[in-house]
Amino acid sequence: MKKGLGLLAFATVLFLVGCATSYQPLGMTGGFSETRISDDTYQVKFSGNGNTSGDKVWYYWIYRCAELTKSKGYNAFVLISDKAASNSNDKLSGASASLQPATMGSGEEPVFVNAKGGGGYYYIPSYGGRITTYSASAFVRFLKEPIPDSVSYYKAPVILEALKPYIDSEGNTVTKVPSRVDLLKQALVLSKDAMTIGELPNSTAPTTLDDYKSLLPAKQ
Repeated sequence: MKKGLGLLAFATVLFLVGCATSYQPLGMTGGFSETRISDDTYQVKFSGNGNTSGDKVWYYWIYRCAELTKSKGYNAFVLISDKAASNSNDKLSGASASLQPATMGSGEEPVFVNAKGGGGYYYIPSYGGRITTYSASAFVRFLKEPIPDSVSYYKAPVILEALKPYIDSEGNTVTKVPSRVDLLKQALVLSKDAMTIGELPNSTAPTTLDDYKSLLPAKQ
């Protein structure tokens, strides 16, 4: 009996490992998690397994950021990268919307950085071979309205509406999901002082992908 249960458990694990990560709280195959820093600031993470693409992890992660924002009674948020927060003497109390939204980078740890880089990280499982997995993480700060025009921020309802079909279908929707840059364009409200050179695009001038470099994860 015990042997049979053990084989069943092993088969279940193999089945789960073979599935892509769903949009779910953190579990055996990955998922989202958050750590409360203060009433208006959380660290939000999404971890995928070896069958989950970097794109899917990013969409799930940004959706969770927006979903958490709404669940706490807010409509707007800014992102602060893990690296920027860790380099701050006061962790997050001095952070503001002038810190640019994070981009997905590479390294020994799955973190977000404010620079260019590749996607994903590697680990060696016990049965041998190499599996590429992706994980997204940054600090999310909720903003109360009215929001000063000196602050650039994301509109949570826009992200939720744009990605809901994608989330509901586990990333397999026939409805075309917006590209990362298009999603950011839709959700981003620019400060009055936004600049175009490698920072934030100027809403009064034509924009290109280069204008969004500091807002976009690196290509996977």
